[in-house]
Amino acid sequence: MADKVFENMRGLSDGVYEGWATELGLDAAKFKADFDSAEVKDEVAKDAQAGRDAGVRGTPTIFINGKRHNGPRTLEGFKPVIDEEIKAADELIKSGTPIEKVYETRAKANAG
Repeated sequence: MADKVFENMRGLSDGVYEGWATELGLDAAKFKADFDSAEVKDEVAKDAQAGRDAGVRGTPTIFINGKRHNGPRTLEGFKPVIDEEIKAADELIKSGTPIEKVYETRAKANAG
C-alpha cells in the first residue's frame, strides 16, 4: 500500500484507498474499519505532530538516531553519519550505558 500511495501522490483522496486495498488483495472491510477508526486517526495525528515538531516538511525525511540527515541519500552519504553513531554508541557502552539504552541516549543527544 505504501508503494501505491507514493506512486500516486498527486491523486490522493479518502476515496482511493479502499479501492487500492481491494486491488492489492487486502481485507477491504478491515482496512475500511481501521481507516475510519478514531484510534487509528488519533495515532496518525500524533505521528504527524511528532514529524512537525521534528521539522519534517515532506517525505522522505531521514533521521539517524534522532539526527536529521540532510546529506546525499547514498551509501557514501550515510556512511560517515553511521560510522559516527557507531563510535558514539561504542563509547556509551564502554562507559557503562546499558546496550538497551544506547539508542534512546543517542536519539536524545542528537535531537538537541
